Amino acid sequence: MDQTTVTRNVEILRKKGYVDVKTEDADSRKKCITVSETGKEKLALAMPHWQEAQSKIEQVVGKEQYDELLKTLSVLRSIN
Repeated sequence: MDQTTVTRNVEILRKKGYVDVKTEDADSRKKCITVSETGKEKLALAMPHWQEAQSKIEQVVGKEQYDELLKTLSVLRSIN
């Protein structure tokens, strides 16, 4: 992901109250981003839905193909 995309997505999360963004004391160009309590609550609500979706995908394509997909995505993610 490029910096512009990350910045835009973090700003959306900040406006919704899901993350806190603070400027680092030592270098004002750096930001410290943490998940807020509201963000943790929202994540806890979302996790069962995420897990259900992942389970459905695994049921449809099968465990072997699902595991292979995850391996392929991991390889793609490592490309810089």
